[in-house]
Amino acid sequence: MKELRTAPAVLERLHHNRDALRAAVEELSKWIEDRGALDVVGNVKGSLMALDDNADAIREGFAELVRQAPGQVDQENQGERFFALLRHAGL
Repeated sequence: MKELRTAPAVLERLHHNRDALRAAVEELSKWIEDRGALDVVGNVKGSLMALDDNADAIREGFAELVRQAPGQVDQENQGERFFALLRHAGL
């Protein structure tokens, strides 16, 4: 199944995008807070918490995809690399 062989690479890219978007939104939130829009900052921080809360479910779904793919040595290596990146990011 070609989809499962490429799933780890796609999910790894999605995770990188998530991290980049989170960092950008957090920077914008700090800029907005400095200008006194505390209600907006509260909403942004709530959204950032949702991103963080969903990280576990995403990680578990990724692990399940890796387990379901039969005999994909490269995929397992990609999975290990992905989980190392998650640990490094504190997720």
